[in-house]
Amino acid sequence: MEIAKRATSSELEVRKQAFEFFRDLPESSEEFKAAVDEQERIDALNFRRLEEIVAEYGWPGTRLVGEEASGAALIVLQHAGLEQQKKYLPLLRAGAAEDDIAPLHLARLEDDIRAGEGEDQIYGTRVVSDSDGQPVLYPVEDPENLDARRKAAGLPPIDEQLQQMEAEIGRRISRGNLARE
Repeated sequence: MEIAKRATSSELEVRKQAFEFFRDLPESSEEFKAAVDEQERIDALNFRRLEEIVAEYGWPGTRLVGEEASGAALIVLQHAGLEQQKKYLPLLRAGAAEDDIAPLHLARLEDDIRAGEGEDQIYGTRVVSDSDGQPVLYPVEDPENLDARRKAAGLPPIDEQLQQMEAEIGRRISRGNLARE
């Protein structure tokens, strides 16, 4: 999985660059668009390589490739299209059931798929922008039991996660449909 590590490193650099441009919009909108285009190109290359690996070896879980490379494969899948994510969801569910994939990775993928299908997320892992460009937690199913689901998936309480994200981006994140605004 050395290719996944290398690809993920460049992918993260492009994503970081895109985030920096995002902060300066609209002044850097052309640069932002270029960074997004480059990010999409890298995502497509990474996904093609992931498909080759899965076809040859099966899903690259921690027993096969180690925790870091397995995490890289999951990042690649998170940035793939909805149909691609849905295609590999059964493999990730099986891997999580066999303790070969961390439950938190499965939780993130399940939230991505549900959001992509217009459904509420289960674990509260997705933050999106509202119509004014402000960050907001994507709607969560059964908000009262969210932290219990997150704990079972190896995730911190939602308030802790959102506070950490707010510190990273320097902006408040709306709690969306959670009662504790």
